[in-house]
Amino acid sequence: MKKPEATLRHSLLSDEIAEFKALAHPMQTEAGYLVYGEEECSEYVYFIETGHVKIYRSTSLGRVTTISVRKPGDLIGIAGVLNVRYRCVFAETIEKCKLWRMEGETFVKMLYARPRWAVQVATLLGQRLCNAEIAIANLTSMEVNRRLAWLLMDLARTAGRPGEERLRIDVGLTHQDMASMIGTCRQTVTTALGQFKENGIIQVGKRYIEIIDVNKLVHMLDLLS
Repeated sequence: MKKPEATLRHSLLSDEIAEFKALAHPMQTEAGYLVYGEEECSEYVYFIETGHVKIYRSTSLGRVTTISVRKPGDLIGIAGVLNVRYRCVFAETIEKCKLWRMEGETFVKMLYARPRWAVQVATLLGQRLCNAEIAIANLTSMEVNRRLAWLLMDLARTAGRPGEERLRIDVGLTHQDMASMIGTCRQTVTTALGQFKENGIIQVGKRYIEIIDVNKLVHMLDLLS
């Protein structure tokens, strides 16, 4: 089983961020702001400076399936712009965010003009593909409690640092969000989180989850073997 790596998620360097901002426009958004939606024309790429953005899809039955959460330092909207296609997902802010919006045409020109940027974007997309492949493998090979443990460790990378005894997840995801991310139902996630809490693995607040015994969670994933 592949473990979530703290270094797997790609981050831009400070000078690269400055280059992006010089060609982009700042946006201050409230929680619940729809950055883009399904079937919209892919006109912009966004850099997340602060806050978190939820990526999700809607099903034919009108249900929402959460796919991932993007953190500060991430770029979103790249695939649609590079493939010149309509959006296939929604992107919505979870809390107040500061975003930088760049026109897709400007972004593509920047990739042609700056080979280093092209390599960075290729690396980022490759890492996201790797994450997607790991998630699919987990869905087909893990029981629910282990899938939830993997998700918590993965989400902890948005707030925690390697080596910390406790990892705090400050992303306001609902139990339904987490359920859709690991292919189960909301009640199953609620029950599993309750078991984790009883076993002294996590503490749960109104808008956060804190992993208070990382070793126990790691042991569930057989990462110590």
